[in-house]
Amino acid sequence: MLRNLFLFFRADTIPKIKKEIAIMNEKYTNNDVYFKEIYQYAFNFAKGSETKVDISSSSSLLSSLLSQKYPHSATFVLFLQNNTDNPLNFTQWMHILEFFRTIKPDFSNYYSQHDPLIDEFVKWARSS
Repeated sequence: MLRNLFLFFRADTIPKIKKEIAIMNEKYTNNDVYFKEIYQYAFNFAKGSETKVDISSSSSLLSSLLSQKYPHSATFVLFLQNNTDNPLNFTQWMHILEFFRTIKPDFSNYYSQHDPLIDEFVKWARSS
């Protein structure tokens, strides 16, 4: 894993990796286009040669990627962990991002136009 970080960041020391991570974090939090690229990359990295990402990995990635920008995403991760065993495909992965980018934390502007998994989540969250 550490070797992959060195290759990914084209760095040869831990301090250089830390510097690159800080730069990436700044871009990540302030640039929606860059964030989307990182988000897509994370899915592709996690799926490997498969077409889907298991719930455990998905939950960890979603928590890491979304919690800073969308604090209410923690509820979605909890829902995933407790309500489904089905792995996520790329379309669902991208629907989740779009959901958090456009829907208010209280779901007041949500009108069942998303993936069925998201519909189930909103129904679950509203009843909790």
